[in-house]
Amino acid sequence: MTYRGVETLEEKMKWVQSKNTFIKLLMLYDSFWSLNERHVGGPIERQAQWEKGVLLLADEAEKNYGNIRIVTIARAVAQNTEW
Repeated sequence: MTYRGVETLEEKMKWVQSKNTFIKLLMLYDSFWSLNERHVGGPIERQAQWEKGVLLLADEAEKNYGNIRIVTIARAVAQNTEW
């Protein structure tokens, strides 16, 4: 199966803003793991964009679901990882 959805983080962030809270929570999981995987390599600029996206999604998830584990872990990794 081939994924033919949005491709850049900027497109994903625009797309997800119109979605319900559960989809935003799933996007947090997806974006967090992408950020975590990109920590190993890739341009610093892209990592900074992913960090920003993860933090925005973490804020959104916390508003709707409270301080759940993914929010805590995603913030900790995004804020405390030295790129």
